[in-house]
Amino acid sequence: MTYVYLPKVRLPASCGSKEVEGLLRPGPGPDGYTTRLYLSQPCANRGANWTVHQILAKTWHTYSYNNVPADLPLIEIFSNHFKVLR
Repeated sequence: MTYVYLPKVRLPASCGSKEVEGLLRPGPGPDGYTTRLYLSQPCANRGANWTVHQILAKTWHTYSYNNVPADLPLIEIFSNHFKVLR
């Protein structure tokens, strides 16, 4: 499984404008999601159904948002997931 590490992701004001780490999975996984964006900290005010995952010996948080196509450019996959947090 492939992951893209994002060392500095600035969350929008709705999430407190803090900087977190991100992990983008640009392809399907065993969870049935086409792609996924994981964050080192959750954004309590945005996204639905946050879950916690252990990936590469680190705790990551993600929300339920599916059907972002894996054949999009990486920046578009990220942007599609990130718009939920605005």
